[in-house]
Amino acid sequence: MAVIDKLVSEIDKRLQLDIRYYVRNSAYLITVEGVTVLLGLASSIAFARLLPREIYGQYNYILSILGILAIFTLTGMNTAITQAVARGYDGVLTQGTKVRIKWGFLGSIAAFSIGVYYYFNGSLPLAKCFMIAAPLLPFFYSFATFNPFLEGKKNFKEASKYQGIIKFVSVSAVIAAVYYSRDIVWIFVTYFSSILLLQAYFYWTTAKSIDNKNRDEAAIPFGKHMSLMNVIPTVRQHFDKIIVGVLLGFSDLAIYTIAVIITEYVKRLVKIVASLIFPKVAVMEEKKAYAETKRRLVYPVIGFAAICGVGIALCPYIIPLLYSGKYLDSVFYAQLLFISIMVVTPGTILLQVLAAQKKVKSLYIVNTSFPLIEIVLLVLLIPRFGILGAVFAKLASRLYHTAITWLLTR
Repeated sequence: MAVIDKLVSEIDKRLQLDIRYYVRNSAYLITVEGVTVLLGLASSIAFARLLPREIYGQYNYILSILGILAIFTLTGMNTAITQAVARGYDGVLTQGTKVRIKWGFLGSIAAFSIGVYYYFNGSLPLAKCFMIAAPLLPFFYSFATFNPFLEGKKNFKEASKYQGIIKFVSVSAVIAAVYYSRDIVWIFVTYFSSILLLQAYFYWTTAKSIDNKNRDEAAIPFGKHMSLMNVIPTVRQHFDKIIVGVLLGFSDLAIYTIAVIITEYVKRLVKIVASLIFPKVAVMEEKKAYAETKRRLVYPVIGFAAICGVGIALCPYIIPLLYSGKYLDSVFYAQLLFISIMVVTPGTILLQVLAAQKKVKSLYIVNTSFPLIEIVLLVLLIPRFGILGAVFAKLASRLYHTAITWLLTR
């Protein structure tokens, strides 16, 4: 052990990295991410093999629309909670959650309206799903604030444990619903209710354990700013699946979804690295935070390029093996999306530095221009090139994302 400690100390000295911090905390996050990947794969395999592509596409379409309606719950409040809690303002947890729930009822009205629309257009399964989700939507998203609170406390072990439990229970329940019911309404109800109940429980557990009730008066306005600038990014995050479903059909949406699923696991690993950096740079002086992050950026970039390279090579074998021959068309799209993950890795990390330094103007620039470019490209390219147009839109917009974040952190 003494030899290992000496080796780690030498690496710390040469690279000026807190290796122990990153290894210890990334181990927790990567463990739960590994569990999430396995459970997510199991869920997608169950959908792909047990259900027609049409139903799988409808399921993703519903979740994408609800994902956009989450903007009414002020999703940017999570960043404000993490930032405030890292500075000792634990009371922001309950303060921010209450604000999120209050605003979230606007999303309830929107979800119910969409349900009414599909009811009168004869799509009863879609109508039922949206009407069921409507009254519960504010709580479904708002109770997730326990996670940014724990990250602000650098309690990655507890955050990872809670997230792992939620994922395991919800995915297991959904797979059971897929196997036994094959009905999209029951599948959706199972998914929605299992996550809501568990998040409510873990929020309550976390809220009871806070060290103090100190409130940061700047946190709520900052959270609202972050939420406002998250509107277009949130739309962008789900818009591709919605427009593919509307313009190309739910069957093509299922093919596109499989390609995205395979690659998004790597993108989530990039976000893990970024979340570990956030508490560190939140307390640094601005110029030092930019310089130190950029100096070390080469290590995650090389690492994720290698991971994506392996993914590209394995796609032709993995996708048919897991999802059957029905999804062979997903292979090429997944390979292109892996390239886009390589491109966006530096931008994802640098964006966290801007958030940690509360650079509101810069964050507005990135979080407005980047998603707008992707949305415009999706609208222009999908009607002409189909699924390939959606992939090209993501690749081009992610290249822009890295370029603009680099310029803004000079």
